[in-house]
Amino acid sequence: MKKIKKNTKFNEIFEDEGARRVLEERGMHCLGCPFASMESIEQGAKAHGLDADELVKELNKKKRGKKVKGDIKLNNKN
Repeated sequence: MKKIKKNTKFNEIFEDEGARRVLEERGMHCLGCPFASMESIEQGAKAHGLDADELVKELNKKKRGKKVKGDIKLNNKN
């Protein structure tokens, strides 16, 4: 996946589980939102009262598998 930018549309990052998780942890449940294909990360961040630059930074860190603030580690024990 290419680098996420402020003008990236939400539906462009849905295939990345890490990026989806960052959005959900910040109250942005974009996966089911009808605006996801039209709205950029910057527009959505503004609508949710978030800093777009910080959100993009966290999305890119998570996309690369790095730990971000608020990350929860899950144990998959069977």
